[in-house]
Amino acid sequence: MIKDPEVDRLAVVRQLAEAEQQEFLAFAKGLTPQQWQAPTLCLGLSTRDIVVHVAWHFKNDDGAALVPLAVRSRFQLLRSGLRGGGKVLDDYQRPRYGSLSTEGVIAWLSSPIVVGGRLTRPFRRAVFVQRLIEADVLNALSEMVIHQQDVRRALELPRVIAPDRLRALLDFSMTRRGEFIVGLPSITRGLRFVATDFEWTAGEGAEVSGPGEALLMARAARALALADLSGPGCKTLEQRIKAFSAKVDAA
Repeated sequence: MIKDPEVDRLAVVRQLAEAEQQEFLAFAKGLTPQQWQAPTLCLGLSTRDIVVHVAWHFKNDDGAALVPLAVRSRFQLLRSGLRGGGKVLDDYQRPRYGSLSTEGVIAWLSSPIVVGGRLTRPFRRAVFVQRLIEADVLNALSEMVIHQQDVRRALELPRVIAPDRLRALLDFSMTRRGEFIVGLPSITRGLRFVATDFEWTAGEGAEVSGPGEALLMARAARALALADLSGPGCKTLEQRIKAFSAKVDAA
């Protein structure tokens, strides 16, 4: 029997996401009540807010309800994650899920990741649908990795992230499709990114180097990660992150 490489590729990405989900779940279970209420790198959002937001991505069946919100916010919802326009998501999620207990939020986070949507089910063997589902899984993985780091960096609780997860997300983040789906800013042009803790490079131009986690967080416009990076391209990257953040704050 000949294996379908697209199915195998999707299976690998799903395994990465499921492994990250288990780590996020273990982390959430170990937090104190004070840590659940603590601020994160996402302005105005607590650890609990972040966990609810991430869990929502796993079980989201009401995405259509977000269309009017996205239109009203000039699609800032799609373009800025939880840095600024993401407050639209938060305004939507808090009224619906704010009454969940901590145990309920953790149970929600532990539920299976739902990707692809009902409309893709009859066509799941098609290559283009496999690619769509793969992007959906990578988006879920990015939500877990980036937002867990939003919490961990704020609480000063570092961790070592598996290189295969970081490599998959860094590769995805450097594509136009990944940039749009994850909601990342366009800040990479003319820069060459180099991971120093595993083999990975992308782009051309002035070099920005550092740990893969810091590269990913900087790619997501987390200015705090710049302290862990070095190279002649860092100043340009810093200026672009500041300009992006100012635009988001003004929206």
